[in-house]
Amino acid sequence: MPTDLSHILRSNIELNNDHIRWLMYQLFRAVHYLHRAKVFHRDLKPSNILVNAECDLRLCDFGLARAALDQQRDMNFWTDYVATRWYRAPELIMTFFSFYSTAIDLWSIGCIFGEMLNKGSPMFPGLNGFQVLEYMVKLIGSPSPDAVRNVRNNKAKEYLLGLPHSERTPFTTVFPGADPLACRLLERILVFDPNQRPTAKECLDDPYFADLRYLDVDVDVDPIPMSDFSFERENLSREQLRTLFLEEILRYHPEKRDEYLWPQHTQQFILQPPSQTERFRTSMKSREQGLETDNRNHESLPNQCMVTMWPQSFDGDPSTGPATMGTMNQDTTSAPSSSSPHVSIFMENNDGMNNDSSGFA
Repeated sequence: MPTDLSHILRSNIELNNDHIRWLMYQLFRAVHYLHRAKVFHRDLKPSNILVNAECDLRLCDFGLARAALDQQRDMNFWTDYVATRWYRAPELIMTFFSFYSTAIDLWSIGCIFGEMLNKGSPMFPGLNGFQVLEYMVKLIGSPSPDAVRNVRNNKAKEYLLGLPHSERTPFTTVFPGADPLACRLLERILVFDPNQRPTAKECLDDPYFADLRYLDVDVDVDPIPMSDFSFERENLSREQLRTLFLEEILRYHPEKRDEYLWPQHTQQFILQPPSQTERFRTSMKSREQGLETDNRNHESLPNQCMVTMWPQSFDGDPSTGPATMGTMNQDTTSAPSSSSPHVSIFMENNDGMNNDSSGFA
C-alpha cells in the first residue's frame, strides 16, 4: 500500500462523496471483522489506514490491539500521543478505569469520518484531554447527567460540570457540502454514551451504504483465544523481561546462542542474561590477577586506545587544568603508534566527542 489516509487528507487530493462512502464502507467492514473476532483495535487514526490508487483500504498497526476480556475491570494504559488523543473516545479521556467496549473503536471511526467530511481538518484538535472535551461539548452538546455521573475521573467530572451548557450542532451545518445521509450516520456515532453508539454492523446497514449492500459483510470469524493476550496481565520481574528480550534477539542471531545458553541437568538449556555488575567484577578481578586478555569484544575503547588525557606535568592540581585535545598525544613514548587503527579513529573523532555534551492527557 503506497500511502495512508493521513497523507491523503493533508495533500491536495480532493475526496468526493463517492470516495468517502467507499473508504468508510471498507473501514466499517474491517472493524466489523475485528469485533466479530472479539478484538479491539484501540488505535484507529488516519495514519493507521493504508490506501492505494484504487481506493483499496487496509488497517495496520495492531500494537495496542487486544482481545475483549468479558467486561473485566481493566486498567487503560494509553500513551499520550497528541495525534492519538484526537481520536480517543470520551470514556477513555474521562476515566482511568473503565468497562470499555468496542464502542471506543466506533468513536475513532467517527472522528476519521468527520475529518474526511471536513476536508482533512481534525474534529477535536485539542492540545490536551480537557481541550478535547471542550471541543466535543461544543460540537455534540453537553453530556447527559447520567453520563457525567459515570465519570470516574473527578478532575474531568469537575471540568465537564464547569463548562457552559451546549446543544448539539447539526452536522449538516458543520459539513455543508457533505451527503446528508453521511451527516446523519456521523451524528449516530459521535455521542458521549458508548451504549448509544451503533456497532460496526449497524453502521454497514445504514441507508448511507444502501448502494453497497451487494457486498458480503458477514464473514465467519473465529474469536481470538484469550490466552493469546494473557501476557498483558503478567507481572514479570526485570530478569524475566531481560530473558524474554534475549530470547527474541537470539532468534535473529543464532550464532550467539552458545554465549548465552547453559546446559542444565534436565537436558534443557536456559538463558543466562549477562549481568553488567558481574561482568565488571570479573573484569576487575582478572586485571588484578594479570589474567585479562585482549581478545574480548570491546563495549568501549580498548585499553591501548585510552591515551593519557592530562599533560605529563599535571599532578592533580585543578589550577593546571586538563590537557586540550591538541596536546593529548604529545608524549609519544606513552601513546600508541600512529599505525594503530584505534588511534586514527580516536583522533579523527576528537571534535565529535566534545559535541555530545548536551545531553496529562
